[in-house]
Amino acid sequence: MRSPLETFAGLLDRSVHEIAAMAADARGFEVGRVGLIADIWDNNTLPLVGAAVAPRPLRARRARAASGRQGGR
Repeated sequence: MRSPLETFAGLLDRSVHEIAAMAADARGFEVGRVGLIADIWDNNTLPLVGAAVAPRPLRARRARAASGRQGGR
């Protein structure tokens, strides 16, 4: 079972791969979708880093709290 921090980081990886796939072919590039993904991470990068550097007892709680702000992602 993955930890909340691993799950949260996995969401970031998935977002990067999704943008890369859209950017690989201009015909499939969706400006609105890239903007939405970028906005999600603009709002969630600080909480991800905060969870990653937190002391072990706080790490999972911070990751769970931050991933709840993902807006359905």
